[in-house]
Amino acid sequence: MGGSESGNRGGDSGTGVGFTRDPGTGENVLYVKKDNPFAVLDEKGPGKLMELAVKWGRSVKSDLLVGVCGEHGDHPAAIAFCDMIRLDDMSS
Repeated sequence: MGGSESGNRGGDSGTGVGFTRDPGTGENVLYVKKDNPFAVLDEKGPGKLMELAVKWGRSVKSDLLVGVCGEHGDHPAAIAFCDMIRLDDMSS
């Protein structure tokens, strides 16, 4: 039986620790986020979704403008990542 601890409890919440079961292997997995998700962009989770959104959006509209606003807009690692996936604008 798998479960997870997460939830949206307002603008300052996010999954920091989660427990789940890998459906492919049946292995129980403990997820611990080492960095504050509101200060450091998780490139493998939300970052991958951002990358896909930019790619797919521009496959339909090549001049699509895409940006990010918020805490991630001024974090050095997030700026480098957003530049790599070719965002047009970043602000905090």
